[in-house]
Amino acid sequence: MNLAAALIGTQSLREARGLLDENIALAASAGHQRLEGNCLELRAQVHIQQARFSEARADLDRAALIFTGEQTIDQLFVRKWQAIIEGLSSGSSEAISRFQREAEERQHWESVREADLYQVKVKFNHEHFLRLYVGTPYESYRQRIERELGRVPAEDSYRFGRAEGDALDLRTGRITSENALNPGKKIHQLFELLSRDLYRPIRLGGIFTELFQGECFDIFSSPSRVHQLIRRARRWLEETETPLLILEDGGGGIA
Repeated sequence: MNLAAALIGTQSLREARGLLDENIALAASAGHQRLEGNCLELRAQVHIQQARFSEARADLDRAALIFTGEQTIDQLFVRKWQAIIEGLSSGSSEAISRFQREAEERQHWESVREADLYQVKVKFNHEHFLRLYVGTPYESYRQRIERELGRVPAEDSYRFGRAEGDALDLRTGRITSENALNPGKKIHQLFELLSRDLYRPIRLGGIFTELFQGECFDIFSSPSRVHQLIRRARRWLEETETPLLILEDGGGGIA
Protein backbone atom coordinates (compact mmCIF):
# COMPACT_ATOMS: atom_id res chain seq x y z
CA MET A 1 0.00 0.00 0.00
CA ASN A 2 2.84 2.40 0.84
CA LEU A 3 4.49 1.62 -2.49
CA ALA A 4 1.22 2.35 -4.30
CA ALA A 5 0.92 5.70 -2.50
CA ALA A 6 4.49 6.57 -3.53
CA LEU A 7 3.75 5.61 -7.14
CA ILE A 8 0.73 7.92 -7.15
CA GLY A 9 2.89 10.72 -5.77
CA THR A 10 5.38 10.26 -8.61
CA GLN A 11 2.61 10.05 -11.22
CA SER A 12 3.34 6.39 -11.99
CA LEU A 13 -0.39 5.79 -12.26
CA ARG A 14 -0.37 2.63 -14.34
CA GLU A 15 1.94 0.83 -11.93
CA ALA A 16 -0.05 2.11 -8.95
CA ARG A 17 -3.32 0.92 -10.46
CA GLY A 18 -2.00 -2.60 -11.07
CA LEU A 19 -0.64 -2.90 -7.56
CA LEU A 20 -3.84 -1.57 -5.99
CA ASP A 21 -6.05 -3.93 -8.01
CA GLU A 22 -4.01 -6.83 -6.61
CA ASN A 23 -4.02 -5.44 -3.06
CA ILE A 24 -7.78 -4.91 -3.04
CA ALA A 25 -8.46 -8.46 -4.21
CA LEU A 26 -6.08 -9.93 -1.62
CA ALA A 27 -7.41 -7.79 1.24
CA ALA A 28 -11.03 -8.60 0.40
CA SER A 29 -10.39 -12.35 0.21
CA ALA A 30 -8.53 -12.32 3.54
CA GLY A 31 -11.12 -10.13 5.30
CA HIS A 32 -8.71 -7.26 5.94
CA GLN A 33 -11.35 -4.58 5.63
CA ARG A 34 -9.36 -1.55 6.70
CA LEU A 35 -6.57 -2.39 4.27
CA GLU A 36 -9.16 -2.88 1.54
CA GLY A 37 -10.72 0.50 2.31
CA ASN A 38 -7.33 2.26 2.30
CA CYS A 39 -6.47 0.77 -1.07
CA LEU A 40 -9.87 1.72 -2.49
CA GLU A 41 -9.25 5.31 -1.41
CA LEU A 42 -5.84 5.25 -3.10
CA ARG A 43 -7.25 3.75 -6.30
CA ALA A 44 -9.85 6.52 -6.34
CA GLN A 45 -6.96 9.00 -6.45
CA VAL A 46 -5.65 7.25 -9.57
CA HIS A 47 -9.09 7.53 -11.17
CA ILE A 48 -9.31 11.23 -10.26
CA GLN A 49 -5.92 11.93 -11.83
CA GLN A 50 -7.24 10.28 -15.00
CA ALA A 51 -10.57 12.20 -14.80
CA ARG A 52 -12.48 8.93 -14.40
CA PHE A 53 -14.89 10.27 -11.82
CA SER A 54 -17.51 7.48 -11.99
CA GLU A 55 -14.92 4.83 -11.11
CA ALA A 56 -13.52 7.08 -8.37
CA ARG A 57 -16.98 7.56 -6.84
CA ALA A 58 -17.58 3.80 -6.86
CA ASP A 59 -14.33 3.10 -5.03
CA LEU A 60 -14.98 5.84 -2.48
CA ASP A 61 -18.52 4.60 -1.86
CA ARG A 62 -17.12 1.13 -1.11
CA ALA A 63 -14.49 2.61 1.19
CA ALA A 64 -17.10 4.76 2.97
CA LEU A 65 -19.15 1.64 3.76
CA ILE A 66 -16.09 0.02 5.32
CA PHE A 67 -15.36 3.09 7.47
CA THR A 68 -19.00 3.81 8.40
CA GLY A 69 -19.47 5.11 11.92
CA GLU A 70 -15.79 5.80 12.52
CA GLN A 71 -14.37 9.27 13.12
CA THR A 72 -10.97 8.34 11.75
CA ILE A 73 -8.43 9.82 9.38
CA ASP A 74 -9.41 7.09 6.91
CA GLN A 75 -12.97 8.40 6.85
CA LEU A 76 -11.70 11.99 6.54
CA PHE A 77 -9.66 11.06 3.45
CA VAL A 78 -12.68 9.45 1.82
CA ARG A 79 -14.76 12.59 2.37
CA LYS A 80 -11.91 14.73 1.04
CA TRP A 81 -11.80 12.95 -2.31
CA GLN A 82 -15.59 12.83 -2.55
CA ALA A 83 -15.64 16.63 -2.13
CA ILE A 84 -12.86 17.06 -4.69
CA ILE A 85 -14.73 14.93 -7.24
CA GLU A 86 -17.86 17.01 -6.70
CA GLY A 87 -15.86 20.19 -7.17
CA LEU A 88 -14.02 19.06 -10.30
CA SER A 89 -17.13 17.64 -11.96
CA SER A 90 -19.47 20.53 -11.07
CA GLY A 91 -17.09 23.47 -11.46
CA SER A 92 -18.04 24.71 -7.98
CA SER A 93 -15.70 24.66 -4.99
CA GLU A 94 -18.51 24.74 -2.41
CA ALA A 95 -18.13 21.07 -1.42
CA ILE A 96 -14.36 21.45 -1.10
CA SER A 97 -14.83 24.53 1.10
CA ARG A 98 -17.15 22.57 3.40
CA PHE A 99 -14.61 19.78 3.67
CA GLN A 100 -11.84 22.29 4.35
CA ARG A 101 -13.74 23.63 7.36
CA GLU A 102 -14.02 20.08 8.70
CA ALA A 103 -10.30 19.48 8.15
CA GLU A 104 -9.51 22.70 10.04
CA GLU A 105 -11.67 21.56 12.96
CA ARG A 106 -9.87 18.20 12.94
CA GLN A 107 -6.53 20.05 12.64
CA HIS A 108 -5.49 17.94 9.68
CA TRP A 109 -3.41 20.63 8.05
CA GLU A 110 -2.29 18.74 4.94
CA SER A 111 -5.94 18.20 4.02
CA VAL A 112 -6.51 21.93 4.49
CA ARG A 113 -3.62 22.56 2.07
CA GLU A 114 -4.98 19.97 -0.38
CA ALA A 115 -8.40 21.60 -0.29
CA ASP A 116 -6.87 24.95 -1.24
CA LEU A 117 -5.03 23.35 -4.16
CA TYR A 118 -8.22 21.90 -5.60
CA GLN A 119 -10.28 25.01 -4.94
CA VAL A 120 -7.78 26.97 -7.02
CA LYS A 121 -7.89 24.23 -9.65
CA VAL A 122 -11.69 24.34 -9.85
CA LYS A 123 -11.82 28.14 -10.03
CA PHE A 124 -8.51 29.96 -10.35
CA ASN A 125 -7.86 32.84 -7.98
CA HIS A 126 -4.44 34.46 -8.20
CA GLU A 127 -4.37 35.60 -4.56
CA HIS A 128 -5.23 32.11 -3.29
CA PHE A 129 -2.76 30.56 -5.72
CA LEU A 130 0.05 32.79 -4.48
CA ARG A 131 -0.79 32.10 -0.82
CA LEU A 132 -0.77 28.35 -1.49
CA TYR A 133 2.53 28.45 -3.37
CA VAL A 134 4.47 30.84 -1.14
CA GLY A 135 2.91 29.40 2.01
CA THR A 136 4.06 25.86 1.20
CA PRO A 137 7.71 25.16 2.09
CA TYR A 138 7.99 21.74 0.43
CA GLU A 139 9.68 21.83 -2.98
CA SER A 140 8.03 18.58 -4.10
CA TYR A 141 4.57 19.97 -3.28
CA ARG A 142 5.35 23.19 -5.12
CA GLN A 143 6.24 21.09 -8.15
CA ARG A 144 2.88 19.38 -7.78
CA ILE A 145 1.13 22.76 -7.65
CA GLU A 146 2.90 23.73 -10.88
CA ARG A 147 1.93 20.43 -12.49
CA GLU A 148 -1.71 20.49 -11.34
CA LEU A 149 -2.33 24.15 -12.22
CA GLY A 150 0.05 24.50 -15.16
CA ARG A 151 1.56 27.75 -13.95
CA VAL A 152 4.30 29.28 -11.83
CA PRO A 153 3.86 32.57 -9.92
CA ALA A 154 5.70 35.55 -11.34
CA GLU A 155 6.10 36.97 -7.82
CA ASP A 156 8.66 35.69 -5.33
CA SER A 157 6.85 37.07 -2.28
CA TYR A 158 3.39 37.22 -0.76
CA ARG A 159 1.78 39.97 1.29
CA PHE A 160 -0.17 38.41 4.13
CA GLY A 161 -3.05 40.54 5.42
CA ARG A 162 -4.28 43.92 4.24
CA ALA A 163 -3.07 45.23 0.89
CA GLU A 164 -2.67 48.75 2.25
CA GLY A 165 -0.59 50.13 5.11
CA ASP A 166 2.82 49.25 6.46
CA ALA A 167 4.37 45.86 5.77
CA LEU A 168 6.86 43.76 7.71
CA ASP A 169 9.49 42.38 5.31
CA LEU A 170 10.53 39.06 6.80
CA ARG A 171 13.68 38.90 4.66
CA THR A 172 15.13 42.09 6.12
CA GLY A 173 13.21 42.40 9.39
CA ARG A 174 12.18 45.94 8.50
CA ILE A 175 8.77 47.61 8.46
CA THR A 176 7.77 50.28 5.95
CA SER A 177 7.45 52.79 8.79
CA GLU A 178 10.03 53.61 11.49
CA ASN A 179 9.34 50.47 13.56
CA ALA A 180 11.66 47.58 12.76
CA LEU A 181 12.90 44.30 14.10
CA ASN A 182 16.51 43.77 15.01
CA PRO A 183 17.51 41.98 11.76
CA GLY A 184 18.87 38.48 12.20
CA LYS A 185 18.12 38.27 15.91
CA LYS A 186 15.88 35.72 17.59
CA ILE A 187 12.52 37.54 17.27
CA HIS A 188 13.17 38.09 13.58
CA GLN A 189 14.12 34.43 13.20
CA LEU A 190 10.95 33.37 15.02
CA PHE A 191 8.67 35.36 12.71
CA GLU A 192 10.46 34.01 9.66
CA LEU A 193 10.13 30.44 10.96
CA LEU A 194 6.42 30.77 11.76
CA SER A 195 5.73 32.16 8.28
CA ARG A 196 7.42 29.39 6.32
CA ASP A 197 4.31 27.23 6.30
CA LEU A 198 1.00 29.11 6.29
CA TYR A 199 -0.92 25.87 6.87
CA ARG A 200 0.83 23.70 9.44
CA PRO A 201 1.70 25.08 12.90
CA ILE A 202 5.17 24.21 14.16
CA ARG A 203 5.63 22.47 17.49
CA LEU A 204 7.68 23.86 20.32
CA GLY A 205 10.44 21.30 19.81
CA GLY A 206 10.71 22.24 16.16
CA ILE A 207 11.07 25.91 17.05
CA PHE A 208 13.85 25.11 19.52
CA THR A 209 15.70 22.96 16.97
CA GLU A 210 15.56 25.69 14.33
CA LEU A 211 16.40 28.67 16.53
CA PHE A 212 18.94 27.10 18.88
CA GLN A 213 20.88 24.98 16.44
CA GLY A 214 23.62 22.81 17.86
CA GLU A 215 21.99 22.69 21.30
CA CYS A 216 20.36 19.63 22.84
CA PHE A 217 16.72 19.89 23.85
CA ASP A 218 16.34 19.92 27.64
CA ILE A 219 12.83 19.05 28.77
CA PHE A 220 13.19 21.31 31.84
CA SER A 221 14.74 24.46 30.34
CA SER A 222 14.17 24.43 26.57
CA PRO A 223 10.36 24.93 26.57
CA SER A 224 10.82 27.92 28.90
CA ARG A 225 13.37 29.50 26.54
CA VAL A 226 10.98 29.18 23.60
CA HIS A 227 8.05 30.60 25.57
CA GLN A 228 10.19 33.52 26.75
CA LEU A 229 11.04 34.27 23.13
CA ILE A 230 7.36 34.10 22.17
CA ARG A 231 6.47 36.52 24.98
CA ARG A 232 9.14 38.95 23.75
CA ALA A 233 7.77 38.65 20.22
CA ARG A 234 4.20 39.27 21.37
CA ARG A 235 5.34 42.30 23.36
CA TRP A 236 7.08 43.67 20.25
CA LEU A 237 3.87 43.19 18.23
CA GLU A 238 1.88 45.10 20.85
CA GLU A 239 4.40 47.95 21.13
CA THR A 240 4.60 48.43 17.37
CA GLU A 241 0.82 47.91 16.91
CA THR A 242 1.57 45.25 14.31
CA PRO A 243 -1.69 43.37 13.56
CA LEU A 244 -0.31 39.86 14.03
CA LEU A 245 -0.99 37.21 16.66
CA ILE A 246 1.11 34.23 17.76
CA LEU A 247 -1.23 31.43 18.76
CA GLU A 248 -0.66 28.06 20.40
CA ASP A 249 -3.23 25.31 20.04
CA GLY A 250 -4.00 22.61 22.57
CA GLY A 251 -1.80 20.12 20.77
CA GLY A 252 1.30 22.26 21.09
CA GLY A 253 1.31 23.70 17.58
CA ILE A 254 2.40 27.33 17.31
CA ALA A 255 1.51 29.65 14.44
